[in-house]
Amino acid sequence: MRDLRHAQAARATWAKPDPNSVNAELVEALPCSSCLAHNRLKKRAILRQAQDSRRWGFKALDYEPGTRWQYSNTGYVAAGMIAEKAGGAPLWQQFEARIFRPLGIKPVPMDGTTGPAFPQGCYRNALGPARPAKPPARGWLWATGEFSMSAAELAKWDIARINRTLLPREDWEEMERPVRLADGTSNGYGLGVYSRIVDGCRMINHGGASVGFLSQNSVWLDDRVAIAVLTNGDFAGAQGRWEQFIVTP
Repeated sequence: MRDLRHAQAARATWAKPDPNSVNAELVEALPCSSCLAHNRLKKRAILRQAQDSRRWGFKALDYEPGTRWQYSNTGYVAAGMIAEKAGGAPLWQQFEARIFRPLGIKPVPMDGTTGPAFPQGCYRNALGPARPAKPPARGWLWATGEFSMSAAELAKWDIARINRTLLPREDWEEMERPVRLADGTSNGYGLGVYSRIVDGCRMINHGGASVGFLSQNSVWLDDRVAIAVLTNGDFAGAQGRWEQFIVTP
C-alpha cells in the first residue's frame, strides 16, 4: 500500500470501513511498497507479545517516505491485524465472506496443505537435484499471502478484475495505479500488483513465492486475457518461463 507518513502510522487507528470502497487512510498508512523494513512477521508472535507490534510501530524508517521504493510485506501484516479488529472476525473468515464465496472458489490456508493430498513443494541447491522442501512454520505467511488454490480458481479472480466485478471499479483502478515518488518516477508498482506496458499492451501482474512453490499471475486488461502459472519448485524461475512459452507464438 502506498506512502507511510511517519513511523507511528504502522500502529495507526482505524475507522469503521465502508465495505464497498478502499479505506484511503489505511492505504496511506500501511504500505507494501514502503519505507518499513521488509519482514514477514508471524501473527502469533505479535498477538502473544504486544511489545513486538510496538517495536515495529516505532522502528526507525529505512528512508524518508516518498524518496525511494523497496518491497515490504510488513505493512500487510499490520493491515491484516487492523482488518480483524475493524471487521470483527478472523481475516480468513472475512476473505471467505467477501471474496471466496462470491467468486465460487474454495482456497485452503497454506498451513493446511501438507500431506499426501497436496503437491509436494521442492527446492534445489545450485545445480543439485530437486529435494522436498520443509513447509514453513504455521502462521508464517498469514496476511502476506497464505492462500493455496488451483490455477482455475485464481483465474476466477482474474476474470473479476477484467470484468470489474466483485469490487467497485474505482477500487480495481486504485489497486492498479502505480505509486509515484516525490521526483515523479515510478517502477510501476501499485497496491500489490505491477502495472506495465509490454509490447504495447497493458499488463497487470505479480508473482508469488513460498517454501517449495512459485507462481505467476498476469492479466492483459485490454485483450481480456489472463495467464496463471503455479509450480511446485521454488527455483529456476519456471513460472515465468511457462508464461513466456504460452505468450510467445
